Amino acid sequence: MNQAAQEVWRLPELTWNIGENLRPPHLLICVQVCRQWNEMFIPLLWRVINDTKYSWPTLLKSLAKCYPSHDSDCLERQTNTPNTNSRIWIEDVFVKYGRHIRHLTISNTFLNNAAAKSGTCTHLQSLWLLDLRRALDLRGTRAIRGWETVSDLTGLVSPILEGIADPGFTWSGHYAKFDWICAQWFWVLVLQNQGLVTLQLSWKLQFESPLFSTSFLTRVYQRLSKSLRQLSVQLSSMTIPPILNVLPNVNTIYWKFTSLYRLGSTTSQPLCNTTVFPQVRTVIVDEKGGTNVYDLLRTFPNLQQLCLWTVIDFSENWTVQQAKDLLYNNGSFHPLSGLHFVRDFLPNAWVDQLATHIIPFLPHLTEVTLKSLDTAVATALAIHCPGLEKFAQICDGDSLHSNNDLPFEVNAMGILLERCPNLKIFDGIQHKIEADYLTEHPWACRRLEYLRCQIVGLCRLTSDEEAIFNDNSQEVDARRREEMEEKHRRCQEQHQKVYAQLSTLVYLRALYIGFEYIETWSEFLDPTTRFTIGGRLYYAGNGPFPNTLELSLKSGLDRLSTLRRLEVLDFEGVDHRINEAELEWMVNNLPSLRVVGGLKESSVFRGYEDPRVEDLKDYLSKLKPCIRQEVIDRKSAPRRCMERYFYCLPLPTEL
Repeated sequence: MNQAAQEVWRLPELTWNIGENLRPPHLLICVQVCRQWNEMFIPLLWRVINDTKYSWPTLLKSLAKCYPSHDSDCLERQTNTPNTNSRIWIEDVFVKYGRHIRHLTISNTFLNNAAAKSGTCTHLQSLWLLDLRRALDLRGTRAIRGWETVSDLTGLVSPILEGIADPGFTWSGHYAKFDWICAQWFWVLVLQNQGLVTLQLSWKLQFESPLFSTSFLTRVYQRLSKSLRQLSVQLSSMTIPPILNVLPNVNTIYWKFTSLYRLGSTTSQPLCNTTVFPQVRTVIVDEKGGTNVYDLLRTFPNLQQLCLWTVIDFSENWTVQQAKDLLYNNGSFHPLSGLHFVRDFLPNAWVDQLATHIIPFLPHLTEVTLKSLDTAVATALAIHCPGLEKFAQICDGDSLHSNNDLPFEVNAMGILLERCPNLKIFDGIQHKIEADYLTEHPWACRRLEYLRCQIVGLCRLTSDEEAIFNDNSQEVDARRREEMEEKHRRCQEQHQKVYAQLSTLVYLRALYIGFEYIETWSEFLDPTTRFTIGGRLYYAGNGPFPNTLELSLKSGLDRLSTLRRLEVLDFEGVDHRINEAELEWMVNNLPSLRVVGGLKESSVFRGYEDPRVEDLKDYLSKLKPCIRQEVIDRKSAPRRCMERYFYCLPLPTEL
């Protein structure tokens, strides 16, 4: 490297811009290059700390071995263990580098206490308190709690916490006092950072510890009133209006275990003379007790995004005109643009109400999230929300077999595709559209960028019929052969029309027409469906779904050459008939293609390993090595909407 190049790499502006796009492992390498880089990259290395990532969980779990237990006989034995160095190292990290930390996510009591005690973490922009116990086993939890001496438990760790506890609280157990110490240190950390922009107050703060007094919480909020923009509150000490009264700049709020109403009251009637908070743009309510959607929209007149666990059913209490009067104010309807429900199943009465009492009076909606889409809701969206850009299903489930107990109305999604010209995203893999319906109803959403659904109802020949159809030497009844020929002809016609429709989506970037088809619960239903190949356990499913799209050149795949922007093509579970010729065509005619999914699962659908699939995967890798052959690891637990979309408050960069 010549002298000029060396001088360039010493420019702080250049190294800072590069460093902001690097992850901690790479930043750690950078700080070891030279002294100058060490000085420039150290602030970036310690800018974000999340103790659930990288080596933090292992390091913190090992601390359990070096903490004294409540047994005095173990005190001397545990104090001088090698892991003591880990504890000292963590404490020194906060003392030495705490001034560089801007985003701190805590799930460990020791890290919480060490950060507050250091006195140097005073420039935080975001502070997230997660489950303080999830990273520890029982032994580790008890040991870390035992870090404080019993004599320290009854007092306050700092005079700035005066008046923190609710006067009516009584201790419920011995270990509750150790939780109380941890909670105090967290509040010390909060009060040390009056420039916080994002704050999450976890319900773990009041688990087995005193309820915090309203006066203390008010004092904390007042000290953060100038800077705080996003608040996640899971405490039951205060309702939402008093909190927002002292936080005039908060524009995003998430709440749980509290209420928009006064404590101890529930109501199904809209509030009268509700205080209005025009500054709030995003509200996420995570509570199963029910929330009056009308109250929310009236309380937050400028709300843009609303995410709810559930709502109070008004279908029997309010007429459509009354609902309109509630949502129509000062000559215009509410400006809400995003409405999201996280509950897996909504009663039919509420779904009907959504279509008649809510959607017609929210004409500015551009994003909607529901478990399933029916004709009534789809029609309401198409008529009353001309600017709709995105519909998303709450979660995928385990497989396409796992949601048979929930209604997914066939072709309901077609209403959005044919009547919403601004639609850009349809993410609903459990939703089906039949080939005939698709071809009979031209789509208006020509700028669609993301399509995730099932295309079904094609008149495909069964495997037995196909074998007979392709073997002219077999003697077959003339009538049966004629039926198969007609079925084949109709199938080809359907494919051509479906491809013609898809080919108009020239802005499409992701096309998912399949999903995991292996029955994930088959291991419990029928032990004979389990088998092992090459030391790996498989579950025999029902094979590729019949009557799905055939992605062969013979069927008309080449008509998709107009999709020049397509980056993702996923056909899991589809009876696709893809071979080398189709892969070559994809590589040559879809220049933006980066991800292909669906080759792996088809190797085991009949209970045996098909070596040809491995050959196809290898062939694709040779044709275009940069294409990722994606295999999605789907968890059985559904993805909750508030985590998927917001969860919420803009979390710092995932480093």
